[in-house]
Amino acid sequence: LRSFLGRDEGKAQLRRPPHLDAFCGCGTALVAAQKLKRQWIGIDISPTACRVMAKRLKKDCGLKEDEKLWEIGRGFVVRDLPKTEEELRKYPPFEFENWAVVALGGIPKQSASRRSRN
Repeated sequence: LRSFLGRDEGKAQLRRPPHLDAFCGCGTALVAAQKLKRQWIGIDISPTACRVMAKRLKKDCGLKEDEKLWEIGRGFVVRDLPKTEEELRKYPPFEFENWAVVALGGIPKQSASRRSRN
């Protein structure tokens, strides 16, 4: 990923578009972009993936999840995660299971039924 993201390393930072990872999952490409001092945008439909990605950006890059730091390019913000039980009920059942496991500090296990869909 670093060789892919860094291929235009000689160009000025302001002239490069941000790296967009529309399926960021656990954030591997975002971490690589951050370490190369690239701007990035990560998107994922799974609240579990967003939480794992946020944890990884904090651990691997030393970033903080903070609106004011994000505004000056030194932090990140996770948007549109379910905040209420009602919002969470709109997600598939396994997302609630994963959310609960992550909320308690665990690592979600991928079930056989979910693996077969991928």
